[in-house]
Order: sequence, then structure tokens, then C-alpha cells
Amino acid sequence: MKNNDIEQSKKVPTWCCIFCLLAMTPATGIRAMDWPQAMGPDRNGIVTGEQIVAPQKAEKPQVLWQANVGHGWAPVVVGGGKVYAFGVFKPGTTPERIADITSTPTFAEVEAAARDTAKAQYHSRDLPGTPPWADDHNGVYRGDAYALCLDAQTGRQLWATRLTDWGVVLWGNYRVADRSSPLLACGKLFVHLQTGRLSSLDASTGKTDWTVSLFDHGMFRWEEKNGNASSPVHFDDTIIVGFHARAGDDYTKPLYNQDCMAVAGFDAATGRRKWMTKSPHPGFRTMASDVGYATINGEPTVLVPGGSGTMGVDPATGKVRWSYTATFESGKDVRFAYPLRMPVAWQDCVVDGVAMAHDDKPSQTWGVKVADEKAGLLWATHEFVPVAAEFDKANLLARDGRLYGFDAHGVWDDPMYDGKIDRRVMRKDGRFQCRDMATGKLLWSSDAFNTRKPGVEEYYNPQHFIFCGEVMIMTDETGLWFARLTDSGVEVLSRYEQVKWRRLQLSPPVLSHGRLYVRQSDASPADGLSPVFGTSGNLTCLNLKTSR
Repeated sequence: MKNNDIEQSKKVPTWCCIFCLLAMTPATGIRAMDWPQAMGPDRNGIVTGEQIVAPQKAEKPQVLWQANVGHGWAPVVVGGGKVYAFGVFKPGTTPERIADITSTPTFAEVEAAARDTAKAQYHSRDLPGTPPWADDHNGVYRGDAYALCLDAQTGRQLWATRLTDWGVVLWGNYRVADRSSPLLACGKLFVHLQTGRLSSLDASTGKTDWTVSLFDHGMFRWEEKNGNASSPVHFDDTIIVGFHARAGDDYTKPLYNQDCMAVAGFDAATGRRKWMTKSPHPGFRTMASDVGYATINGEPTVLVPGGSGTMGVDPATGKVRWSYTATFESGKDVRFAYPLRMPVAWQDCVVDGVAMAHDDKPSQTWGVKVADEKAGLLWATHEFVPVAAEFDKANLLARDGRLYGFDAHGVWDDPMYDGKIDRRVMRKDGRFQCRDMATGKLLWSSDAFNTRKPGVEEYYNPQHFIFCGEVMIMTDETGLWFARLTDSGVEVLSRYEQVKWRRLQLSPPVLSHGRLYVRQSDASPADGLSPVFGTSGNLTCLNLKTSR
């Protein structure tokens, strides 16, 4: 693939960084305040070393630039003065056309191509690796998947590499696009597509070093309306990724809801698989969840959600360090056990949970204490369960012994529950909650982010948020939010609505060197962010160094 250096027609001024940077590491070029992976440098959503000015009330953050990065929800990564992204473009798109916003399929085009399954040109059963006995017939949109490199100062495209012509947007009960974060490590860019392709590219040139199909390593598809969402993790010379697998080795027939999440470590230089570990906890569509990472009791640990439990894995060998199996009330239906987005940890405490479909009562969040390679239950609650049951999931954050997250009670009026439950009845406290990590005790709650009345257009609404000091930055279906945390609550500073709420989830926010990167799924101005951010691209870079 020939790299491209395509100038955008609109120039924006170069902004000088006002902070002192640590020296670049020779192997990766990663600098202080870069954002090389999902949830930031430490994979925990906590930003340190940044000083930002959050816009308040009528203030509007300055738009530095916009660029077209294709259809998808995957957040970008930032390193060495460059921004990296990947997305799906219309079939036959050339690198020279990528900057043109019309090269990205819109919501309407995806819907037309996939919703009428009887007329759809491509179906999920056609995806490479699908077992021959699979009867899934959900339509899919098929286009070209590209990895991109942009200049962080201007948004100018530096290179574009086509990954596959099977870049898809799945259509089942809902529209699902690529949403795993790329990884910047070892001078390489690692991209995990929702169809199970894991690729390594040279971060400087975009040249593809290797590609592996996770189907060759135990990944399983039978009715994957969701697609893979696990963001790669880097440890020494190993790249780690999670995927949906079968607990046993019999892939010759359908065994409904007897699958699990698996994690595998691949050699960063060659793509050779070094180890693979399957979770002992059966879970439902675990491919829509992600693995976490933390140092617990001095040991680097990959945190693996399983739906019905959680395990910690040694990133060097794949050895299971500890495992926790959740307990449920007798007689409750736990077949549809959706894992939460990603386990989080604070010191020796790990928090995870499960959201049940069709029988909500077993849904719960739990905290475990890890010691002597064992995980003991500290607490469990049915009263706080983040959005997790569908393709996009709300995240949790852990900081200073406190757990933060958005509770799903009171917002889920969804037909997938077959009318058996009403989460509004279960709701007791505000949706945004702060709890003690060690005890699960509710410290405070707030409804400051609620925008709709119960029962009125109340679909699920997964929130993605990060902390920078006491500033909270959050994206959801309604738009972009800025808030200030206090010891007893939260104060909303400003909110920027999408023009048209149409279940268009914004990507998780990315903050690097005083710039905020927000990505919208498609590139249609009718479905875009408020005109305050412009409509010349679906990736917007905002200036948070100064207020206007």
C-alpha cells in the first residue's frame, strides 16, 4: 500500500503545547500526556499531568480541526504528535478519497443495505469463519476498512492503509460498527476489527507487518450481532486481546449460551500466538466486552470479564492468577449473562458485574479482594448495574478507593426484556453514583445528567467518561458533557447536544496534550454533532487548553 500525504483544504493554526514533556522513549515515541490505548496511558480513564479549562454554560470549546475517519465508534489513539484511527468506508474507496466526507457510509445507507434481510446483499452468516450450520441471517453493510494516521496539530492525513474489503457494519437488532480502540506500542499500531482480524502496522509508514485471524485461535461465531470490541493490551513483547470462544473444543454444532471469553497473547513482532486462556465463566456475547489491566498486589494482571464471574490473568504467560464465580439466587434465569464493559481495580479490590437479559433480577455488580492468588467476595448489589446488555456498554472508573458509574435502573425500557421487568420500579437512587470500592456502600448519587423523563424515549444510554483532576468529560447518545466532581456530588458545567438523537453513540472521549478528540459514528451532517462543532468531518479535535 502506498502511503498518502493528502493536504486538507482547510488549514488551522498550529498550537504550541504549554507543558513540559518528558523525553520520548526510543522504542515507541510515546510521550507524557499521549493516549496510546483504550482508556488512556494506564487503561483506567484517569488523566494525570494535564491542565485543562472546561467550558462552562455558554462557552464553546474551540474547534481546532475536523477529519473524516470512516464509519465506526472506535476511539482514536494519540502518540508522537500523530492521531491514529480506523473505520469503514464505502466499497472501492481509494486513499485519495478518504478525506472526502462522502466516502463514509451514513446511517441511512447502512440501514438500506442491511435492514431488509431478504434483500440484503451480504449477511452475517457470510462473514469469514462463520460455521456452516449457522442460521443467522442478519444483514450487514460491507465496505473497505482503513487504518489512518493524522497530524495531531492540523488533522492532515499522513497515511492510509486498507486492512480488508470485509469491513462491515452488522445489523441485527441494532446497528453495530467497529468500537475497539487501536493500540500504539513498540513503534507499531495494532488494530482489532470486529470481524476478528488483528493487524500490526508500522506507526510511521502504515506498512502492514502481520495479520492474524482470531478464528484460527479459537474465536467463535454463531449469531454475533455484536462483533468484537476488545481493545489490544501491551505487555513487554506481547499483544493481548479478548474474544468470544467455546469453553470446549467442539465447534461442530450449536450449543446455545455455553460459551465464554478467551484471551490470547501474540508476539508483537511476528503475530505468533504465545498463549491462550479461556474463562471458566460462561457468558453471553462476551465479544462485546473488553479486558482491563491493573497491577494488583505488585503483579501485572489482565482483568477478564466473564458474565458469571471474573478472572485475573498473568499477561506474560496466560496463567490464571485468581478467579471469582458469581452466585445467583436459586431458580433465576442466568443463561443470558452479559458481562460489564471492563473490570476496574483499585489496589487489591476488583469490581465487575453482569447484566441479565429477559430476567433482570440476577443482574448485579460485585467487588472482590485479591490476596494469595484468591479472590474473595467483599460485596455484591442488585441496586447498581451499569448498562451492559447490548453492543455498547457504559464504563466504570475507580479512583482513590471510590467507584464511579452510571446505573441502568430507570433508563432501560427496552423490548429485549419481553415486558417482564420495568427497571424504573427498581430504581432507588440517582443514576450517576459514587460508591466505596471496599464495601459497595453508596456515598452519593446524582441525576444531573438525566435529560429525558422516565418512559419517554428511554432506550438504553451507555455513558463513556474520563476524569482529568476534578473535571469529568462524558459522551453518550445525547452529546458531549463537561462536569465538576465534588466530595458529595457532581455539577454539570456544559452540555453540547447532537442535532438528531438516533441512537448514535459518540466514541469514548480521548484527551491528549490539552486536546479533546470526539468521534461520531457516521459522517452525515443530519446525524452529526451540533453545528457548533461543524460538519466537515466525523472526528472533531477541540481545544481545552484555554477558554473562549
